[in-house]
Amino acid sequence: MVYIAYGGVSTMSRGVTKRRVQVVGGSTYTVSLPKEWARNVGLEPGSEVSIEVLPDYSLRIIPPRGSKPRGERCIEIVVTSENRDLAVLEILSAYLAGYNVIRVKYGDDVDPGVVHRIVSIAKSKALGLDMLEERANEVVLYSVIDPASFTIDRILEKMMYTTRFMLEDIGKNFVQVDENALRYVVERDDVVDKLFLLAMRQLNQVLAGEIDPSSIGIDILPQAMYLVLIAKNVERIADHAALIALNLIKAKGSEMLNELLKPFTTSKDVYIEAVKSYWSNDVRHAAKAVKLAHEAKVLEHEVGKKLANTPSPPELHLVLDSISRIRAYSIDIVESVMNMHKVREALSTKVAPQAKEEPA
Repeated sequence: MVYIAYGGVSTMSRGVTKRRVQVVGGSTYTVSLPKEWARNVGLEPGSEVSIEVLPDYSLRIIPPRGSKPRGERCIEIVVTSENRDLAVLEILSAYLAGYNVIRVKYGDDVDPGVVHRIVSIAKSKALGLDMLEERANEVVLYSVIDPASFTIDRILEKMMYTTRFMLEDIGKNFVQVDENALRYVVERDDVVDKLFLLAMRQLNQVLAGEIDPSSIGIDILPQAMYLVLIAKNVERIADHAALIALNLIKAKGSEMLNELLKPFTTSKDVYIEAVKSYWSNDVRHAAKAVKLAHEAKVLEHEVGKKLANTPSPPELHLVLDSISRIRAYSIDIVESVMNMHKVREALSTKVAPQAKEEPA
C-alpha cells in the first residue's frame, strides 16, 4: 500500500525529482511530493489525489479536478525585415507547442500593416487563437480554448465527417460540375486544417505532461502516437479532396470525367470503411477497406492507361493522382487503428478496445 504525503523541497525542475521512501506505522510506505509542484497545482493539506499504476509499474499522480490551473506559458516572437516570411510559421509552432500567450513584437523599421497581416494569417489557421491586446510595437495573441472542452475523439469526429462530406459532395458534382458546390468543398479544407492543428496542440501537451491524458480521452500514452498518424492522414485526404474539387472545375466538360468517377467512388468508400474501423473496433470494416483498396488500385491503373492514350486536360491526371493518394492514406488509417488496438491490448487488459459510439 502506497500513500503520498505532502512536503518536499522548495525548488523543482521539469525533470526527474528523487525522493526517499519512508515507512510510517511499520507498514505504510510514504513518499513526499515536491512542494513547488503541490503549490502550483493548488494542493492543500487534506486534498485528495489520484494515483494510477502504469503498465511499467511506475506511478502517475493526478491532482484533483478543480485544482489551480498552471500559470500562463508565454513566448515572445520578434518580427524583423529578415524573418517576416517565417513569422507565421513561428506563431503556429508556438501554438502547437502549447503556449497560451504569444507576444509578437516588432521594431520601428517594420510596417505595422505587415505585422497585422501575419497575425491575421496565423489566426485564420489556428482554432481559438485570438488577438486580445495590442500595444505600441506589440500584438498579443491568446489561445482561448480549454483543452478539456475538446476530447481527441470529438476533434477526430469533426475532421473525419467534414472530410467525408467533402468527398460525398465531390461525388455529386463529379461529372455535372457545380462550381459553387466544389468551391465550398475547398473552403471546408480550412476547417479540417484548423482541427488538425488543435489535435496536434493537445497531443503535444499530453506528451509534455502538461495536461492529463484522460481529460481529452486518452487511456494510455502510446495511443497518442497513433492518433497523430490517424489525424494527419485524415488531414491529407481533405487536402486531396480540395485539390480534386479545384481540378474538376478546371476540367469541366471533359468527356473523360465519367471514366474517373468509379475509381473516385471506390477510394471514397475505402475512406468510409477506414473511419468505421476507428469507431467500431470491428476488423470487418478494416478487411472491407483493404478489399476495396485493391479494387480501386486496379481501376486507377485502367483509367491511367486510358488517360495516357487519350487527349485530355492535364488536370485529370492530377485528379487521378489525388484519388490514388486518398486510397493509400485511408489504408494508412486502417493500419494505425489496428496497431493502436494491439498496443492497448498488449499493455493492459483494463484498456482493451471498446467500441466507440459512432456519431450519426
